Amino acid sequence: MGKASFYVSQGMSAHIKTPHWHYQYQQGRAQPEPYTTQVHDTTVPGRKEEGNMDYYGQFLKEKHEGKYAGCRYPNLVEIHGGMPTDYFAEVTPELMLAVFRGEEDLTLMELSRIARYNGIPLSVLTCPKLIMLDMGRRRHRRMVAEVDSLYIKLKCMAREGNQKAEKYLEWASWEQQRFMGAAHNNRLSYGHYLVAKEEMQNYILFAAPKQEKRGIEARKGGAE
Repeated sequence: MGKASFYVSQGMSAHIKTPHWHYQYQQGRAQPEPYTTQVHDTTVPGRKEEGNMDYYGQFLKEKHEGKYAGCRYPNLVEIHGGMPTDYFAEVTPELMLAVFRGEEDLTLMELSRIARYNGIPLSVLTCPKLIMLDMGRRRHRRMVAEVDSLYIKLKCMAREGNQKAEKYLEWASWEQQRFMGAAHNNRLSYGHYLVAKEEMQNYILFAAPKQEKRGIEARKGGAE
Protein backbone atom coordinates (compact mmCIF):
# COMPACT_ATOMS: atom_id res chain seq x y z
CA MET A 1 0.00 0.00 0.00
CA GLY A 2 1.36 3.44 -0.96
CA LYS A 3 1.59 6.31 1.48
CA ALA A 4 -1.35 8.12 -0.07
CA SER A 5 -3.68 5.13 0.08
CA PHE A 6 -2.40 4.39 3.61
CA TYR A 7 -3.55 7.79 4.83
CA VAL A 8 -6.85 7.59 3.02
CA SER A 9 -7.58 4.13 4.43
CA GLN A 10 -6.74 5.29 7.95
CA GLY A 11 -8.77 8.51 7.64
CA MET A 12 -5.81 10.50 8.92
CA SER A 13 -5.31 14.23 8.64
CA ALA A 14 -1.79 15.16 7.59
CA HIS A 15 0.30 16.96 5.01
CA ILE A 16 2.62 15.19 2.62
CA LYS A 17 4.63 17.69 0.62
CA THR A 18 6.31 16.93 -2.68
CA PRO A 19 8.35 19.32 -4.84
CA HIS A 20 5.24 20.18 -6.85
CA TRP A 21 2.15 19.63 -4.80
CA HIS A 22 0.95 18.49 -1.40
CA TYR A 23 -1.96 16.42 -0.28
CA GLN A 24 -4.29 17.50 2.48
CA TYR A 25 -5.80 14.44 4.08
CA GLN A 26 -8.99 15.44 5.77
CA GLN A 27 -11.72 13.06 6.79
CA GLY A 28 -10.23 10.36 4.60
CA ARG A 29 -10.29 12.46 1.43
CA ALA A 30 -7.21 13.58 -0.48
CA GLN A 31 -7.14 17.05 -2.01
CA PRO A 32 -4.11 17.49 -4.31
CA GLU A 33 -2.97 21.09 -4.68
CA PRO A 34 -0.19 22.77 -6.66
CA TYR A 35 2.95 23.32 -4.62
CA THR A 36 5.27 26.28 -4.92
CA THR A 37 8.45 27.15 -3.06
CA GLN A 38 7.08 30.55 -2.10
CA VAL A 39 6.08 31.11 1.50
CA HIS A 40 2.39 30.38 1.80
CA ASP A 41 -0.15 29.35 4.38
CA THR A 42 -0.54 25.58 4.58
CA THR A 43 -2.92 25.64 7.53
CA VAL A 44 -5.58 22.95 7.29
CA PRO A 45 -8.91 24.74 6.63
CA GLY A 46 -10.97 25.01 9.78
CA ARG A 47 -7.95 24.75 12.08
CA LYS A 48 -5.66 27.57 13.09
CA GLU A 49 -1.99 26.89 13.72
CA GLU A 50 0.36 29.34 15.36
CA GLY A 51 3.75 29.92 13.80
CA ASN A 52 2.70 28.13 10.61
CA MET A 53 5.38 28.39 7.90
CA ASP A 54 6.61 26.76 4.74
CA TYR A 55 9.16 24.27 6.04
CA TYR A 56 9.65 22.76 2.63
CA GLY A 57 10.61 26.15 1.24
CA GLN A 58 13.09 26.55 4.09
CA PHE A 59 14.40 23.04 3.38
CA LEU A 60 15.01 23.89 -0.30
CA LYS A 61 16.72 27.15 0.60
CA GLU A 62 19.07 25.57 3.14
CA LYS A 63 19.82 22.62 0.85
CA HIS A 64 20.69 25.01 -1.99
CA GLU A 65 22.96 26.92 0.38
CA GLY A 66 24.85 23.71 1.16
CA LYS A 67 23.87 23.58 4.83
CA TYR A 68 23.16 19.84 4.59
CA ALA A 69 26.47 18.85 3.02
CA GLY A 70 27.65 17.22 6.24
CA CYS A 71 24.39 15.48 7.14
CA ARG A 72 24.75 11.95 8.49
CA TYR A 73 21.75 10.86 6.41
CA PRO A 74 22.26 12.08 2.81
CA ASN A 75 19.69 9.62 1.45
CA LEU A 76 17.11 10.86 3.95
CA VAL A 77 17.74 14.41 2.74
CA GLU A 78 17.21 13.15 -0.81
CA ILE A 79 13.70 11.78 -0.14
CA HIS A 80 12.56 14.56 2.18
CA GLY A 81 9.64 16.49 0.69
CA GLY A 82 8.70 13.73 -1.71
CA MET A 83 8.07 11.06 0.91
CA PRO A 84 6.91 11.40 4.54
CA THR A 85 9.88 11.75 6.89
CA ASP A 86 9.21 13.83 9.99
CA TYR A 87 5.57 12.64 10.05
CA PHE A 88 6.46 8.95 10.22
CA ALA A 89 9.40 9.64 12.55
CA GLU A 90 6.97 11.50 14.83
CA VAL A 91 9.26 14.50 15.14
CA THR A 92 8.60 18.16 14.38
CA PRO A 93 9.62 19.69 11.03
CA GLU A 94 11.95 22.01 12.95
CA LEU A 95 13.80 19.06 14.47
CA MET A 96 14.09 17.32 11.09
CA LEU A 97 15.71 20.40 9.55
CA ALA A 98 18.07 20.56 12.54
CA VAL A 99 18.98 16.92 11.85
CA PHE A 100 19.83 17.82 8.25
CA ARG A 101 22.04 20.67 9.50
CA GLY A 102 23.85 18.28 11.83
CA GLU A 103 22.56 19.99 14.98
CA GLU A 104 20.37 17.09 16.14
CA ASP A 105 20.18 13.36 15.55
CA LEU A 106 17.43 10.80 15.01
CA THR A 107 16.98 7.73 17.16
CA LEU A 108 17.12 4.27 15.62
CA MET A 109 13.39 3.90 16.30
CA GLU A 110 12.61 7.13 14.42
CA LEU A 111 14.71 6.06 11.45
CA SER A 112 13.09 2.62 11.52
CA ARG A 113 9.61 4.10 11.33
CA ILE A 114 10.55 6.23 8.31
CA ALA A 115 12.03 3.19 6.60
CA ARG A 116 9.20 0.80 7.46
CA TYR A 117 6.26 3.00 6.46
CA ASN A 118 7.96 4.19 3.26
CA GLY A 119 9.02 0.67 2.31
CA ILE A 120 12.72 1.56 2.26
CA PRO A 121 15.50 -0.61 3.73
CA LEU A 122 16.82 0.91 6.95
CA SER A 123 20.35 0.48 5.59
CA VAL A 124 19.54 3.02 2.85
CA LEU A 125 18.68 5.73 5.37
CA THR A 126 21.64 5.01 7.62
CA CYS A 127 24.16 4.82 4.76
CA PRO A 128 26.66 7.71 5.19
CA LYS A 129 27.08 8.07 1.41
CA LEU A 130 24.53 9.15 -1.18
CA ILE A 131 23.41 6.04 -3.08
CA MET A 132 23.52 6.52 -6.85
CA LEU A 133 22.05 4.42 -9.65
CA ASP A 134 24.39 3.17 -12.37
CA MET A 135 22.82 3.37 -15.83
CA GLY A 136 25.34 0.79 -16.98
CA ARG A 137 23.44 -1.82 -14.96
CA ARG A 138 20.39 -3.43 -16.53
CA ARG A 139 18.48 -3.54 -13.25
CA HIS A 140 18.87 0.19 -12.75
CA ARG A 141 17.78 0.89 -16.31
CA ARG A 142 14.64 -1.16 -15.66
CA MET A 143 13.94 0.95 -12.56
CA VAL A 144 14.12 4.11 -14.66
CA ALA A 145 11.91 2.52 -17.32
CA GLU A 146 9.35 1.69 -14.62
CA VAL A 147 8.98 5.37 -13.69
CA ASP A 148 8.79 6.32 -17.37
CA SER A 149 5.99 3.79 -17.85
CA LEU A 150 4.01 5.40 -15.04
CA TYR A 151 4.47 8.78 -16.70
CA ILE A 152 3.24 7.38 -20.03
CA LYS A 153 0.20 5.92 -18.25
CA LEU A 154 -0.62 9.36 -16.82
CA LYS A 155 -0.27 10.88 -20.31
CA CYS A 156 -2.65 8.27 -21.72
CA MET A 157 -5.21 9.07 -19.00
CA ALA A 158 -4.97 12.75 -19.93
CA ARG A 159 -5.38 12.01 -23.66
CA GLU A 160 -8.51 10.01 -22.87
CA GLY A 161 -10.08 13.15 -21.39
CA ASN A 162 -9.31 12.70 -17.71
CA GLN A 163 -9.21 16.33 -16.52
CA LYS A 164 -7.45 15.53 -13.28
CA ALA A 165 -4.76 13.68 -15.17
CA GLU A 166 -4.37 16.70 -17.47
CA LYS A 167 -3.80 18.91 -14.44
CA TYR A 168 -1.31 16.56 -12.81
CA LEU A 169 0.49 16.06 -16.11
CA GLU A 170 1.53 19.72 -16.08
CA TRP A 171 3.44 19.14 -12.85
CA ALA A 172 4.58 15.62 -13.71
CA SER A 173 6.13 16.69 -17.03
CA TRP A 174 8.64 19.00 -15.36
CA GLU A 175 9.65 16.36 -12.82
CA GLN A 176 9.93 13.69 -15.49
CA GLN A 177 12.26 15.86 -17.57
CA ARG A 178 14.43 16.41 -14.51
CA PHE A 179 14.34 12.69 -13.66
CA MET A 180 15.22 11.48 -17.16
CA GLY A 181 17.91 14.15 -17.48
CA ALA A 182 19.60 12.88 -14.33
CA ALA A 183 19.38 9.30 -15.62
CA HIS A 184 20.78 10.27 -19.03
CA ASN A 185 23.76 11.97 -17.37
CA ASN A 186 24.19 9.02 -14.97
CA ARG A 187 23.62 11.32 -11.99
CA LEU A 188 20.41 9.80 -10.67
CA SER A 189 20.33 9.06 -6.95
CA TYR A 190 18.32 6.21 -5.47
CA GLY A 191 16.38 8.74 -3.39
CA HIS A 192 15.46 10.72 -6.51
CA TYR A 193 14.20 7.50 -8.09
CA LEU A 194 12.07 6.65 -5.04
CA VAL A 195 10.50 10.11 -4.93
CA ALA A 196 9.82 10.22 -8.69
CA LYS A 197 8.15 6.81 -8.57
CA GLU A 198 6.07 7.78 -5.55
CA GLU A 199 4.91 11.01 -7.19
CA MET A 200 3.87 9.32 -10.44
CA GLN A 201 1.96 6.65 -8.53
CA ASN A 202 0.15 9.33 -6.54
CA TYR A 203 -0.72 11.34 -9.66
CA ILE A 204 -2.31 8.23 -11.18
CA LEU A 205 -4.02 7.28 -7.92
CA PHE A 206 -5.75 10.63 -7.48
CA ALA A 207 -6.59 10.99 -11.17
CA ALA A 208 -8.26 7.58 -11.33
CA PRO A 209 -12.09 7.63 -11.27
CA LYS A 210 -13.45 6.81 -7.85
CA GLN A 211 -15.38 3.57 -7.69
CA GLU A 212 -18.76 3.62 -6.00
CA LYS A 213 -19.09 1.55 -2.86
CA ARG A 214 -20.95 -1.72 -3.30
CA GLY A 215 -24.20 -1.88 -1.40
CA ILE A 216 -27.12 -4.24 -0.90
CA GLU A 217 -29.05 -4.77 -4.10
CA ALA A 218 -32.77 -4.22 -3.92
CA ARG A 219 -34.70 -7.48 -4.19
CA LYS A 220 -37.88 -7.79 -6.22
CA GLY A 221 -40.99 -8.47 -4.19
CA GLY A 222 -39.43 -7.33 -0.92
CA ALA A 223 -38.66 -9.51 2.08
CA GLU A 224 -40.66 -12.70 2.49
